[in-house]
Amino acid sequence: MYYTMRNAIPEFFSNRDINRPELGEIMDIADMPPLPGLTPKGCRVVCLRAVDRDNMPNNVADGMKLALMIGDIRLYEEKVGVAGDVYILDASVATPTHFAKFTPTLVKKFLVCVQEAYPVKLKEVHVINISPLVDTIVNFVKPFLKEKIRERIHIHSNLEDLYK
Repeated sequence: MYYTMRNAIPEFFSNRDINRPELGEIMDIADMPPLPGLTPKGCRVVCLRAVDRDNMPNNVADGMKLALMIGDIRLYEEKVGVAGDVYILDASVATPTHFAKFTPTLVKKFLVCVQEAYPVKLKEVHVINISPLVDTIVNFVKPFLKEKIRERIHIHSNLEDLYK
């Protein structure tokens, strides 16, 4: 399925030159580093956050493409087996304008890639610094997720709540 998706969804898997200005724009306005080391359960933690409430990329598919590119690098570079991924998504700068750029079709394609095709298990997703808008969006997306993944999504009002 991994290679099938690479051919079926060109918006995520073509034009992947990291020196393209469109991808540079994403790297300037968003942080998405996989953290060094593994959790005690052997998972890799990846943090994603936008750095500026007022700056939005022209094409959100490029942000999804960049996230998948980082995943592909990890698949190639990981020296130790990883039990799965834990994502921490910081929603502190999310606005209605940001969410308006995401089409249902684009979100569905990304979810298929992440749920069906990507060869690393999604163990946990923590969304921190949520607002009522973000909570609504998360609840809107959940029905499109597999039940197992829905159960792995955790909402936190702030960073301190994440540690509880």
